[in-house]
Amino acid sequence: MGKNLKYILAVSSGVVCFIIYLITLHPSVGFIDCGELAAVCYTFGVPHPTGYPLFLMIGFVFSHLPLPGTVIYKLNLLSAVESSAAVVITFYSVVVILENILPVYLKSKSKSKGGKKEFVEAKASNKTQIYLIALFVSILTGLTKTYWFEATQVEVYAAHSLFIAILFYYCIKILFSLKELNKKNWILLFLFFGLSFANHSTTIYFIQRE
Repeated sequence: MGKNLKYILAVSSGVVCFIIYLITLHPSVGFIDCGELAAVCYTFGVPHPTGYPLFLMIGFVFSHLPLPGTVIYKLNLLSAVESSAAVVITFYSVVVILENILPVYLKSKSKSKGGKKEFVEAKASNKTQIYLIALFVSILTGLTKTYWFEATQVEVYAAHSLFIAILFYYCIKILFSLKELNKKNWILLFLFFGLSFANHSTTIYFIQRE
């Protein structure tokens, strides 16, 4: 049940935000670069530098889907979908962080009480609490001003928030499992790094010098 609860709450976080994005979605052209980006997506043109090739390809496909509504509305809807997906990934990131930090705290606490049994029971009872905290944090993140602003109109940053969420997720997964080499996580991390670079050049900020 715990495993299913995790998936149910993860999807719920995205659905809750998506419904709010949908209710508040721009019906037409929004602010800043929305008009330009909508035009180049539909015509497969060339936007201002750095070009955003991945965003352009996804937007072109989505704007030509047989969905109800105008082209600009469909592209605004795409931003809502991408931002909602980012909220779901944020949920999983919070779960990974809490699942790796709380056991250390619980273990030290159970030692002071003198029992392995207490640690096991506390760890099991905290699963649900972890998922509920992750639900709250992910929804709260999705409803922040910046997130909501980019989720309700066509912008390259909605897709970028999804890629950043994915990169962060795999970074912390690798961080918490450094003792065990997991090639799959490294491959997926570099794959999404490449896709993120194709979407927006600010991905470079994820690479730091020690």
